[in-house]
Amino acid sequence: MNRIVQLKNGGQALVRPVVTGDAEGLLEVERAIVRDGRGVVQDLEDLASSVEEMAGGLQEWVSGKHSGWQGMLLVALISDRVVGSGLIHRFRPGRLRHVAQVEVGIHPDSQALGLGRALMDALLGWPETDNGSGVLRIELSVRADNDRAIRLYESLGFHTEGTRRRLVRNPDGSFADDHIMALALPPPPEPLQLVRDQR
Repeated sequence: MNRIVQLKNGGQALVRPVVTGDAEGLLEVERAIVRDGRGVVQDLEDLASSVEEMAGGLQEWVSGKHSGWQGMLLVALISDRVVGSGLIHRFRPGRLRHVAQVEVGIHPDSQALGLGRALMDALLGWPETDNGSGVLRIELSVRADNDRAIRLYESLGFHTEGTRRRLVRNPDGSFADDHIMALALPPPPEPLQLVRDQR
């Protein structure tokens, strides 16, 4: 499911499923996002410590055996360079199997080009696949000070359902709130019932 995306600067990007060879590029994207500091909740020590460790985690996604999760992990590339990723996965508990969580990250030097929307559009199509069948609700978490991301999610139909006050503690000791946003999907249509003529 490869997609060519037209960017706001006139260029193009490719959105496709992850492969293990993306490990180095993905790790660099994650490190760049954390160093930038906007909208993040992780520190550098929370990330994979090496390309090999990252590749090991990706192998589970590529093989479809990621800790029993059902989901999809995508990457965005510009000129064969990984510049972003997007993840959607179904919750594991039986009574939450209709709920999925979504995450997107874009390298700071490739933001504001439309990649976040392109990844979200691709991820939001996952419930229409066999693997995503039955998903009726999609959730995400976003820092309350990440205005650009919140505008994107709202434009896609997500609504803020709650705020976790002072959830994030920044390196300088200040705190940030975090929003829980959700998108309700329409239930699948009921199968047609044949009615016999009673005459």
